This record gives sequence, structure tokens and C-alpha cells, in this order.
Amino acid sequence: MIRLAALSLPLLLAAAPAMAQTSAPSPLTPQRLVLNLADRDGDGVVSPAEAADQLASYDAAELPAAQPASAPHRGPRSRPGKAKPEKADEAGFPGLSMKRRFVEASEFEQALEFRFLEELKDRRK
Repeated sequence: MIRLAALSLPLLLAAAPAMAQTSAPSPLTPQRLVLNLADRDGDGVVSPAEAADQLASYDAAELPAAQPASAPHRGPRSRPGKAKPEKADEAGFPGLSMKRRFVEASEFEQALEFRFLEELKDRRK
């Protein structure tokens, strides 16, 4: 397998420039840049006649449909109630309370929480 690779490497190196030249387009060939398909005469400005002609050539199913600016009215709006402030837990952080967990805390997490609360008590003294 190594011999096959060693024999084919010089052939690939010799063929690489030829393959690169044929696949790349020549930079000297001019390319026409089209910014708007409705610009039929290529002057860079879409006249009203060109725009009307472009719209007339489209199928109605292909054109985007207009969407309402807001949701349709479905009756009176209900305002959400004001959020009630949560009571602070022992640590003073209501959002991080162990009581808010969905999953039961492991023994390790409970031990860490206990150590944390004890440290807070010691610092407050």
C-alpha cells in the first residue's frame, strides 16, 4: 500500500497544476453584475415600467403574502399580575433556595448546603 502511494505521489504532483488551471475561471473574463432582476436595460435604475413588467411576469402564488402587523384581536387583554416578592431563605438568597429544587438534593449537596449555612451564621456573628 505504501509503495502504491509512493508511486502515485509524483503523478499527482505533476497533474496538480494542470487540474488547478482548468477548474479556475480566468480573472480576465468580464462578469456582469446584476443587482436587481427588474432592471431590464442594465442602467442600474429600476423604472416604474420595468417594475410593473417584472411584477406582471410573476405568478401570484410565488409572491409573498402580506402578513398582519399584529395578532388578530381575540377579546379583551388580560394583564398579568404583579410578581410577589419571594421570602428570603436562611441564606438570604431566595432564587437559590434548596426548597425550590424539582429534583431531591443528594446527600453531598445537602452536606454542602449545611456547611454553607453554618459558615454564613459564623460570619454574621
